[in-house]
Amino acid sequence: MSKKQLSYTIFTEKYRPISVKDVIMPTTYKNAFLKMVEEGEVPHLLLHSSYPGSGKTSLAKALCNDIGADFMYINASEDSGVDVLRNEIRRFASGRSIVGKKKIVILDELDANSNTSLQKGLRGAIEEFHNTCRFIATCNHVNKIISPLRSRFQDFDFNMNTQEIRSEMIPKVVNRIKGVLQVEKIEFDLSAIQELVELHFPDIRKIYNMVQKYSNMSGMIDRNILNFTESDEKLYELVLSRKFTAARQYILDNGYDFDGLYTDFYKNLVPKIKNKKAQLSVIRAIGEWNYRSAFCTDKEIPFATMLLEIMSELGEEG
Repeated sequence: MSKKQLSYTIFTEKYRPISVKDVIMPTTYKNAFLKMVEEGEVPHLLLHSSYPGSGKTSLAKALCNDIGADFMYINASEDSGVDVLRNEIRRFASGRSIVGKKKIVILDELDANSNTSLQKGLRGAIEEFHNTCRFIATCNHVNKIISPLRSRFQDFDFNMNTQEIRSEMIPKVVNRIKGVLQVEKIEFDLSAIQELVELHFPDIRKIYNMVQKYSNMSGMIDRNILNFTESDEKLYELVLSRKFTAARQYILDNGYDFDGLYTDFYKNLVPKIKNKKAQLSVIRAIGEWNYRSAFCTDKEIPFATMLLEIMSELGEEG
């Protein structure tokens, strides 16, 4: 098969749905959100999933697009203080749109900071601006949303982990990926796409990223993509030889996703460690820092700390 010149536009952005009808989700959810669009009214929403990449933010933006709302996007993992509430959200939410549009504030990753001052302040803001503004929050750890705030939202679980939902959703994701590859004129093995989606669902974003990265490297999608990982042998060698600075720089240079590397290290680095005691210690370190990273705004810091701990354990491997 001949390789083609591929587009390097990021698939997750190029093919991000702009309308609710294009968002991949269970039929019951789609019907509920389409009804909101039909009525032109969105309640306060909390979209949550312990899995990243399941479409929460895309849905929030698609809702705003479909009802023609003025919306403000806040990345709460970066802008988490009360100053954001006082200076930005209040200013936006307090006035009516001069052209009569709905106003919506999207609070992305509301759970990603241990400082709850923003959450506490939002309780009053939701009540105060209920006539002029709606709030849509997304999060991965719904237990980190304080109860008084959570009770003010309509709650939608995007974990998609029941067998019934998987059976409905996986074919939809396969068809979407198939359509993208056809548009991009990338040759593919449909059975490989099917297995890839089954392996990584419901993280649709990861599936997009893997398909694009692998096709950029090989020019097509074949069954070898099932063995393709976010990281590579060179990174494992740097870690196993305890070259911290080189490993850290290699990760940054290659733009690796820190969240994905925890899983890759568990699946691919751990088996390379011969000493069983060190292997168990490394597994504990991966599990602990993967959990802790959910509470950090800068994902590099917990990952770098995990690297140091792993290399310390390998130094004692003997």
